[in-house]
Amino acid sequence: MDLRNIEWQLRYAQAHDALNDIRSGLHLHRFDRGQRALTRTAGNISRIQARIDEATHKYRTAYAALMVLSRFIDEGDQWRRELAELKAEDIRGLGVGEMDDSEGHRTISWIWRTTGVAEVAETDKCLHSCKRSQ
Repeated sequence: MDLRNIEWQLRYAQAHDALNDIRSGLHLHRFDRGQRALTRTAGNISRIQARIDEATHKYRTAYAALMVLSRFIDEGDQWRRELAELKAEDIRGLGVGEMDDSEGHRTISWIWRTTGVAEVAETDKCLHSCKRSQ
């Protein structure tokens, strides 16, 4: 195994780790907003947002590295179905999004639907758990 493959594995895992951190932060951010009047302070919300921003930067760095590395090693296209360019509008909670044309449901950002390093069952369990708390 050469260094490019090792770097690929590192960046691939880093991207998925960052997505998990973003989702976790968004989930906490939603909870904190609802509880702010009772027990939370604006400082907590700022710290959560800083964690989301840090994870966003980490993801974008890993994704950029994967894009470059993909020109030199053959990892197939599966990773492109799991990971995508992270745009500002993608970083949103489960209950936030554009309304689709069917039955007035909101579209879910790709960050909540992607799978990868974690088992699919665990990802589905997290998604369902997060949906229930909405």
